[in-house]
Amino acid sequence: MAVNDRKSIVAEVSRILQKKYSRYGLAEFLNKRFGIDIDPDEIRHKGAFLEVLLLDLTEDQLYQLAKDLGLDSEIDRKAPTPSMQVKDFNAEKQDEPPVDSQQPSTWIGFAFWVASSKKRLVISLLAAIFLGILLIGTGRVLGYDVFASLFPRLVKVRVSQFNDPGLQSCIDEARKRGKAYVILAATQLVELRFQPEQNPRTRMATVRMVYTLLMLKDVSQSENTEFFEAFTSDNRARIERWYGSERETADASGSSYDVIFDAKAGETRTVITGATYIDELPLPQNRSAFGQNTSLAENEDTWGYPNVIDGDIIREFTIVLWSPTNRIVPVGQAAKRLTNRTVRGADVNISESPRGGEFSTRSLSAKWYNLFPGEEVGIQFAW
Repeated sequence: MAVNDRKSIVAEVSRILQKKYSRYGLAEFLNKRFGIDIDPDEIRHKGAFLEVLLLDLTEDQLYQLAKDLGLDSEIDRKAPTPSMQVKDFNAEKQDEPPVDSQQPSTWIGFAFWVASSKKRLVISLLAAIFLGILLIGTGRVLGYDVFASLFPRLVKVRVSQFNDPGLQSCIDEARKRGKAYVILAATQLVELRFQPEQNPRTRMATVRMVYTLLMLKDVSQSENTEFFEAFTSDNRARIERWYGSERETADASGSSYDVIFDAKAGETRTVITGATYIDELPLPQNRSAFGQNTSLAENEDTWGYPNVIDGDIIREFTIVLWSPTNRIVPVGQAAKRLTNRTVRGADVNISESPRGGEFSTRSLSAKWYNLFPGEEVGIQFAW
């Protein structure tokens, strides 16, 4: 079959040269034929290398080479006219049309073709950088974590859907600590019911914890989900565990346990736990709280959340404290936060029932943000 296009001629000439020469023989041939000094070790892929070389030949150089290899009878082409200028391979090609439009037929050949020209290499690198910036920028605008799609073990979530610029710092901290999740919101609901008719007098506190988790890794019930719950008391209260929304595995005390569930990275999951505390009244005088920084009277107490050293990353933590039997009041700037042995206070929010009166139902509440391991928050109150 007649060979009547440049790419076909290049492919046929390349095939013959590959068959005829080794890498060292090919380097010697190129040096003698075209004056090109090439280290044989640089010829990693003979076929791709030859495609790049042959495509850069002039029309007459390619035809003459094909003729010397015995292909002239198969080439359906007119011989070059005298007016055609034959140029040396290494000569400056001022009048020759650019060959950038000539592309090899394989991916490996394409890589060699790009690398063989500084101009093509620079343009390709700039194009890759531009596309990368465009991809990342578009992802940020739309709220997508672009790299999460490249690494599926990382969270695949649209952060902007929460409309919360502080969330990303919590996610970054949780990933750094190897956490399986970050807590978007944790709410502690505490009902205090004083029982003066009991002997001895008692106070019963019913506690419910509601956690909203954003999963950063896949977890399953067959593995440890890393969600550990513990209810403790500085007053030596009797603690009765309440079983929540997920499967729980208790330790010997019954008030500390693992919470087990299935979840995929990027999902949100709600976990509810709880307990009942029963204290004898009056409480001991001069008790300490918040790392020994606060002293409490017998009619004062604190209710809070000690986030242990290996605890959770919590974006928003809320406590709502109320009593249907006694009027509870905040003590000073009652919303406390202990960080690095330093206690900071803030005002709490007070809500009361419309009917008013000395024993009207009221609640005390406070919020904290970006609660990290080692910190403690809580409300100091009296009755």
